[in-house]
Amino acid sequence: MDESEQKSLCLQFYNYLCEKMGTEELVLLRQKFYLLYDLLRLSRTEIIINSGSKSEGLELEGSDIDIMILQLDNTVLENENEAQCKNNQPNVFFMSTEDTKPGFTMLKLSKSSFIPYDSQVYYYWDTWRNNIVLSSEKAKQWMSSKWENSALVHGPCITDEDYESDIAFCLRCPIWIKQARKLREKSRLWPCPSVVEIIEKCGILFVPIGCKTSATEEFEWRISFSIAEKLLIYTFSHTQILCYALLKIMLKEIIETHSDSKGILCSYFLKTVVFWVSEEFQRDKWRPDMIIPCFMACLARLAYCVEHSNLPHYFIPEINLLEDKLVSHNTTDLKNLLNEFFSKRSKFFKIFQNTFAACSASTLFV
Repeated sequence: MDESEQKSLCLQFYNYLCEKMGTEELVLLRQKFYLLYDLLRLSRTEIIINSGSKSEGLELEGSDIDIMILQLDNTVLENENEAQCKNNQPNVFFMSTEDTKPGFTMLKLSKSSFIPYDSQVYYYWDTWRNNIVLSSEKAKQWMSSKWENSALVHGPCITDEDYESDIAFCLRCPIWIKQARKLREKSRLWPCPSVVEIIEKCGILFVPIGCKTSATEEFEWRISFSIAEKLLIYTFSHTQILCYALLKIMLKEIIETHSDSKGILCSYFLKTVVFWVSEEFQRDKWRPDMIIPCFMACLARLAYCVEHSNLPHYFIPEINLLEDKLVSHNTTDLKNLLNEFFSKRSKFFKIFQNTFAACSASTLFV
């Protein structure tokens, strides 16, 4: 296939994906809708943050509703010295990471602070080694008790019986913590400095789930970069959005239909892959007539990560997102599946737009 034929196929494929997943204008409209929804739900005690595929502008089959509820009646700072500066203020906590793995923290009450009896924090504090800490386990139990219908704990979230919506209770640190890598490197092609500045001003979140192998799991909170990730998605060109969406479809329609590869990957891993590739690609490469090479670059990075059993977290690279998955899964089938996709990629893209609407894409790999 010569260059002109490849560009023509790319444009046909791009237009097909726009037809099935939404045009650039429609995706932007969806993103603005959820941003407006969040703004209209603002209150003095909490902030509602929509997250997940729908808030990113994608309306894929099976996408659930992800909502984060940010509590405002507390303050979380990075260290004890900063917390003690808030002398005699209620609900001032600080991060304690001495006994936790990267990506997790305990939240201890500052010695110069206190918890009022009428505060919601009163429902999920606990003691550990003579320190008052916030219990992630109690926080989920408290959230579950507030749910009107029957609620289930699903990771850090509370969900309904049908798993159609996930609600995560979260706390916020208003600064960019030292544990997260700096995004202001001159050699980086993406994101741009103005976006980095906004991201760092938003700080980071904490969601109620601890490390499963930790002795202090019930007192640990996972560091979340949901706001930063959402802002990064908003900088994507439409070609980037479609590559990300196509990876999600490939996961659901191909990888998850194979029993030996099911459960290893998730949408968050795919998002992370696109973030890393975006750092290395000039922005003008992410265009409609290059969508297939762009997608293949993302897929190649995913295959490399699986082959070497290492997918670094985008914000805390010392975290290997695949580490826990590789302990309980055999990745041989997944490696073979990704290699098979590469060998059949020409066939896949040529017949995709004719077959995907009529049958599962997994039929290409029977």
